[in-house]
Amino acid sequence: MIAPEETRQREKEALLDIFDEGDHIDVVAELMAVAEKDINISVTKDWLTISANRPDRSYHEEVALPAEIDSNKYTTTYGNNVLVVRLEKASKALA
Repeated sequence: MIAPEETRQREKEALLDIFDEGDHIDVVAELMAVAEKDINISVTKDWLTISANRPDRSYHEEVALPAEIDSNKYTTTYGNNVLVVRLEKASKALA
């Protein structure tokens, strides 16, 4: 049995959570069967874009952030198919 197109598309979407931790924001995304080298991160003051491309699968998520962040201050970790992006809030967002 072949799954409907809508169901197949949903399977390709990353599971994603956003946590506002006071001085920073953590974005946690599940990226199944993607190598760390295939993940691309783009950060602006209020948006995070996560994309990953492989011949057999691709992900693209644009996330509106709950506070303005310093787009030059973020870190990423990736393991066990889970990507964590920690974004430092902009100084004025903390006031």
